[in-house]
Order: sequence, then C-alpha cells, then structure tokens
Amino acid sequence: MESAKWKLKRQQRLALDNYKCIVCGSNKKLDIHHITYAHTGNENLTDLITVCREHHSQIHDKYGYSYDMEFPVIYNEPTFDQMTDEELDQYFKVFR
Repeated sequence: MESAKWKLKRQQRLALDNYKCIVCGSNKKLDIHHITYAHTGNENLTDLITVCREHHSQIHDKYGYSYDMEFPVIYNEPTFDQMTDEELDQYFKVFR
C-alpha cells in the first residue's frame, strides 16, 4: 500500500479525521485502518478510519485480519459514517 493513489487516499482520510485517532484523539503514530477489505485497491474514504498505532493493534489483536467475524459485519454496508449511535457504541467497546 505504497502507491501514489494510496498515499493520497491516506492523506485524505487523515484530514477528514483532523489528523487524530478517532478513539483517543492522539496525533502520534497514526495508521489508517480498513473497516472493510471489500474495495482494497479502490477504497472509499468511508472504508477507512484513522487510529493510533495502539488502537490499531487492539483492533487486530481482537478481530484478526479476517473480516468474516462479528465485528466487521457492522461495516460491510452501511459504512462507518452511516452507523447508528448504537452501532458506534458497539464498535468502541473494543477499546474499553
């Protein structure tokens, strides 16, 4: 994921999230997390979220990289920005 297209998409997502982790607000060691791999190589900005390295690791430690598990099903359709408050609350339980 080092293509010019990816680098631009990454910068766009970072800007949308104000260059901060959406979980803790940190602006250090930021990663872009795929909430779905359905469009890999042609991601929509709504397929991605900005998280710090610590929270990115927590997501993958808990759910792995397979998106057949319970957690990612939330994200397949609707996308992150279309989730209800209840769905968002369920997502953020990962970090509590």
